[in-house]
Amino acid sequence: MTGVSYPDYTLVWAGKAGQEKVKTWKLLPGRHQLFMTSSVSVWFSVGPDGSPIPDATYAPFLATHGNTLTVRGKGITLDMTDTSYPLYSLISVGRASREAVKTWNLLPGSHSIGPTASNTVTFTLNTDGSLTHAETDRGIFEVRDTSTLVVHGLRIGFDATATSYASFAVSEVKSRMNAREPQHLSLLPGKHLVVLPTGGSHWFTVTQGGEVTFPPELDPVFDGRNTGTLVLRRN
Repeated sequence: MTGVSYPDYTLVWAGKAGQEKVKTWKLLPGRHQLFMTSSVSVWFSVGPDGSPIPDATYAPFLATHGNTLTVRGKGITLDMTDTSYPLYSLISVGRASREAVKTWNLLPGSHSIGPTASNTVTFTLNTDGSLTHAETDRGIFEVRDTSTLVVHGLRIGFDATATSYASFAVSEVKSRMNAREPQHLSLLPGKHLVVLPTGGSHWFTVTQGGEVTFPPELDPVFDGRNTGTLVLRRN
């Protein structure tokens, strides 16, 4: 399993192991499932002579040599440099810096990118090696050369110039933003937390269309609902 980026795997009804070790399993003839995540798994069979036989659907990702089954992920390069998050997680696979354009060796199934716990976007690696995503995310994802996925953030403005604050923060995105002039961040749809220098914090949401929203009870704090700029009201 050293040819994939998942940290571990489960051979269903047999056990769990780390991907970094070549492990020998004693199996009976029949079909078996290698389970990586809740949405990623591959099937193979063991023949009467004990040899592994890849399911035809997953043949591009499985190779055999004698009684050895080798699992080989497809290299998918994720480019997050057009977002403002310093780090991101490829959920159930690993974590990486936004600045490093990283290649992950993946198997067919759905995978989610989560820069923070409150916003994730999902893409699918199909059994033919192609990459797809929901139509609603076409402004977020850009597929290049069948193996590179570029993630584009939505440009969101921040205007705290009416306040007396020197700075403010957007949690898990940028720890210090100059409040004396308008700012911009490249964010994914979902909830984000503004942290004020007074210690207060308030949630707002970036919509799929690149607008900001917030609940009515935050009207004394925020302005700019249904626009591309979150305005902090005078404190």
